[in-house]
Amino acid sequence: MSEPSRRVSTDYSAFMDDEGSLSPVAQDLLSLAQEAYLRDREEPRGSSPDDPRWHRTLSLEVPVRLWDVWRSPDVSQAVVSLLEWMTDDTWAVAWTRHAQSRDSGQSRLSLPGPEREVMLFSGGLDAVAGAATLLPEQDLLAVGIATNRGMQGYQSRTLTSLRKARLGSLESRLIQFSVVRGKRDSEPTRRTRGLVFLAVGAAVALQQGRQRCVMAENGVGAINLPLTSAQSGAMTSRSAHPRTLRKFSELVQLLTQQPFDFAAPFMTMTKGEMVAKLPEAARDACNASESCDRAASGRGALQRRCGYCTSCLLRQMSFSAADRANWDTRPYLADTRPNVELSRQPEMLWQAATLDRALRRGGRDELVRAFPDLAQVPTEDLTYDEQRRLLSAYVDEWRRYPAPAIRQYLTQTPLEG
Repeated sequence: MSEPSRRVSTDYSAFMDDEGSLSPVAQDLLSLAQEAYLRDREEPRGSSPDDPRWHRTLSLEVPVRLWDVWRSPDVSQAVVSLLEWMTDDTWAVAWTRHAQSRDSGQSRLSLPGPEREVMLFSGGLDAVAGAATLLPEQDLLAVGIATNRGMQGYQSRTLTSLRKARLGSLESRLIQFSVVRGKRDSEPTRRTRGLVFLAVGAAVALQQGRQRCVMAENGVGAINLPLTSAQSGAMTSRSAHPRTLRKFSELVQLLTQQPFDFAAPFMTMTKGEMVAKLPEAARDACNASESCDRAASGRGALQRRCGYCTSCLLRQMSFSAADRANWDTRPYLADTRPNVELSRQPEMLWQAATLDRALRRGGRDELVRAFPDLAQVPTEDLTYDEQRRLLSAYVDEWRRYPAPAIRQYLTQTPLEG
C-alpha cells in the first residue's frame, strides 16, 4: 500500500473577509509557502556546507490561482532567488492551475479593515517588546502562527498580558499550522519555516488592505551570525534577515503591482536595548513571553524554561543589560539542574569575543573577515555604521553580564565608538 501523501492542516478563517474568502494573491502566497515547507522537510541534506550532500537540488510544483502572474519570468525568478537564499539549495519551481484559478484581472483584495498595523507575533520577548513599544502610537493586529498546543498557549497568555497592560488597542489572530499524515520527516533544518511565517503576515496585511507588515526582531537576532567557525550560510536561520525581508517584499510587489514592505523598525537595536525602552506596565507581558527553543518546539513544561539554549541565554543577558533582571521571574531548568555540557554559553561567548577582536582591529574588512555572512546584509537596510554600533553594543552587553565565564572570553575594556 502506498504511503498517504503529506498535507498541511491550517485554519485561516481568522482573517477571511466578510464573504468568508481570501484574496487569490493571499491564497497563492500561502500555497507557495506550504508546498516549499513540505518539500524542504522531506529531502535530507548533509551535516554541513562542507558536505557535498548539504546543497540539494529541489523541484517544486505549486498550484496557484493567478497562474498567468506566477508564471511570468520576473515572479518565477523572485521566488527561486528567495528560496535559494533561505535554504542554500538549488530550486526549480513550476506552476499549475489551481481548481479555483482566476484571471489576474479579476482578482481583488478585500476592503480595508481598521487602520491597524499588522505585526507578526511569535510570543517571544522581541515580539512583546516590539508590540509594547508600538502600541502607544499605533493600533496593532498581532498575527501568530502556532504549530503545537504549547506554542498556542504561551502566545495566548502573552497577548492577554499585553492587553492587561493597557498600552494601546491590540487585536490578534492566531493561525493553526501543522503537518499531518505521510512519511516521517527526513530533514530537521527546515529553513523554509520562516517562509510560512512571512507568507501568513503578508496574506493578513493584504487582506486588511495594508501595504506593509511589521517584523519585531532585534538586529543581532535578524542577522543571526554563526556561533562557531564551522557554521556558515543557511546553517543558521535567515527567517528575519534583512535580505530575506527585502526579497519577500519584492515578491509581493511583483504580485500585486503595488508597494509592499516588511518593516523591521528594531533592526538597529539589540534585544537588551528593546527591553530597556519599555514602560513598567510591560513587565508582566515580558515575563509571560517565551524564548526557550525547547518550549517553543512543544517539548517540556512551559513552567520551566531550559536555560541551556541560545534563546534562553540571550534572554537572560538582555534583561540584565536593560537592568531589568527582576522582570524575568519564572525559573529555568538550569537553575536547579546545572549541566555545563548542555549550555550553549561557550558558543555565544566565542561569537562575542570574535566580534570584539574584529571591532577593535578596525573597519568593515575585519568584521567581514571574521564573519563573512555580514557581507550579505543589505547596506540599504542596515548601514555599516549601524552594523558596527549594533554589534559593539551587543558585545558590551555580554561584557557587563555577571557570569563567571565572561572574563575567560572578553576583556573588561569597553569598545569605543
